Amino acid sequence: MTALLFGQMSDPNIAALRSHFDLFVDQSQNLHWDITTDTLTVDGHEINFNASFGRANVFAENNWTMYANAYLISNYVRAHPNIKQYNPNYEQETPYKLKNLVLAKQCGLHVPDTEAGIETGRPDTIIKPITGGAHAAHGSRADYPVILQQRIDGLNKRLFVIGDDIFVFGLASTHLDYRDDPNPALFVSEIDHAIVPQVRKLMGKINLTFGAADFIDDGNKTWFLEINSSPMFAAFNNVVAGKLAESLRANLK
Repeated sequence: MTALLFGQMSDPNIAALRSHFDLFVDQSQNLHWDITTDTLTVDGHEINFNASFGRANVFAENNWTMYANAYLISNYVRAHPNIKQYNPNYEQETPYKLKNLVLAKQCGLHVPDTEAGIETGRPDTIIKPITGGAHAAHGSRADYPVILQQRIDGLNKRLFVIGDDIFVFGLASTHLDYRDDPNPALFVSEIDHAIVPQVRKLMGKINLTFGAADFIDDGNKTWFLEINSSPMFAAFNNVVAGKLAESLRANLK
């Protein structure tokens, strides 16, 4: 099986995977797909592959070439069902964070009290974006509709599901959103065994074969926050000495 990696090496997630893949296409290269002959070329050279993993580089200032290439390669892969990929039936451009919270409850996961709108009368809430990856903040009112969610103090946990494999990490930080912490403490952790099949059930409902679910463990309950279809993983991969990257390649089958 010939596996293609698409992205840029300045993205640490792509850099972590590079040695596990046969071909690498940079997001800024000259891609051309002749749909009539069904030929894909990179800088004038035809390429063929039957497995693929890609990430648009969120660490770079994307120009139109990089942006369009990401969609070009995604369209090519989706047009060829024989090419193995993660989440082939999931539409990543359609954000359904709120719907996923409803589905998570249906799957048996504990979900904090949540509203969507401009303001809430509930005390001690945090604000999250309805779409996009803006960081969480304290507050009960915003200038535009947002997710308003009960604040829960505890240990952040991230559960990666990669095909048949499971990885659980703890994230200790003094920041409300650990992404604001330049040095959060990451470590291998555990999670209630009942949660794993519940997350797999949720992933089945939204057509994910790879993803990361975020939780907060308050010592009594483990609360589901959200699930990400294209999570960053480089820092977590370092904690387990590259095993997460190995799993991402091995489960492309």
